[in-house]
Amino acid sequence: MYRYFLFCIISFIFCLQTNVSAETWKEEKGKHFIVQYSSPTSKQWARRLLRKSEQYYDTIAKTIGYARYENFWTWNERVKVIVYPNKDIFLQETGQPAWSRGGAGRHKTAIHSRLIVTYKQEDGFFDGILPHEISHLMLNDFLGSGVPIPLWLDEGIAQLQEPTKRMVAHQIMRNSVRQGDYISFASLMSQDIRGETDTKKVKIFYAQSISIIDFLIKKYGSNKFGQFCRQLKNGKTLEEALRATYTLSIESVDALEQRWVEYMR
Repeated sequence: MYRYFLFCIISFIFCLQTNVSAETWKEEKGKHFIVQYSSPTSKQWARRLLRKSEQYYDTIAKTIGYARYENFWTWNERVKVIVYPNKDIFLQETGQPAWSRGGAGRHKTAIHSRLIVTYKQEDGFFDGILPHEISHLMLNDFLGSGVPIPLWLDEGIAQLQEPTKRMVAHQIMRNSVRQGDYISFASLMSQDIRGETDTKKVKIFYAQSISIIDFLIKKYGSNKFGQFCRQLKNGKTLEEALRATYTLSIESVDALEQRWVEYMR
């Protein structure tokens, strides 16, 4: 999802600057985010969005092993969150598909290179869409453009900030493991589910992705998982990062699968 949105956002990012200047837009600024909105979105809603964004920033930063002294996303590097008044205007201005409720992307030559675009909404936004898109941006920026991020890892971490999805995924995968109906880790590591039309396969992919991340954190602790992400950031392959972080416990992808299956049973 992140990569699809990236293409759409890059295509309108410069036009956005012109549209913003032509309309009456207001701003709420925080340490890591700038929320830009227009009527009828209220200042109270915009401030709530800013407050929640900053809270998710802290939570996600701890998850992926970010060190505070790096000044990640501060000053001119802050993420701009564009809030359109309603869904119709959002779709018209961004060219997103009708089912879209928001997206995130970045562009190196733009003034505000990191963007989250959405519209004023309530149901599932603050606890779902918002942390999901922030996670995608943070993980990509933290690991760096030169580090290939497996889709399962990217989506697993993004979903981790959605408590309801964690619980649902755990139940789905517990049943799948007991029935022997899950994706082998050898396949999962390189799988790209975005073009898949089989809804069951898509459901299992996303549930299994978050389940693996949740397992690593609950079984070995958030500090260890942060170390694992840092190993990836420093250029280690996924297996090398596993061995360096979970020494004697997880020596390979096969070992990770074995430990996870034991945990889920």
